[in-house]
Order: sequence, then structure tokens, then C-alpha cells
Amino acid sequence: MTITRRDSSYQVYVCRGAHRWRKSVATEQLARLLEAEWRLALLQGREPVIESDEEVSEESTDSSLGCMAERTFNLYWEGTKGAKTARS
Repeated sequence: MTITRRDSSYQVYVCRGAHRWRKSVATEQLARLLEAEWRLALLQGREPVIESDEEVSEESTDSSLGCMAERTFNLYWEGTKGAKTARS
């Protein structure tokens, strides 16, 4: 169970056995809070809850391959150094 600084965010990492949970948050305070919540959940025998930062819209429910590729690009590659390569 660790908190690691990653560029402008903090990554919370918790594992138990073969299960791992990771999430990046904006501040160290949020990271400490999330880590405490996850530890409590594990102590109570529950799995940690990872809430999505994205808003769910009708557009995001389309599951065609092209839409999924576009969404993946927008989530992970847009604005990065390898965006041109990822797009092609």
C-alpha cells in the first residue's frame, strides 16, 4: 500500500494477494484519504471501490470498434508525445 508522486498527480496502489487496485488523484491529501478508505474496505472484507472520474453519457455507451478506438485515444493518447503514432 503506497502513494507515489506521478508528474502532477499522486498514484494510490493497494494490493492483497493477486488483486491490485490503482488510481491517480490530483492531491496528496486525496491520495491519503483514498488509501485509508481502501485499507478500511479490505479490513472489513470488501473490495476497494474505484469510482470513475468520467461522466457517463449516451455517447459512451456506443460499443462499436471505431467508437472504442476513438475513446481509448482520447483517454490515453490525446495530447501526448505519441499521439500521432497512436492515431495512425
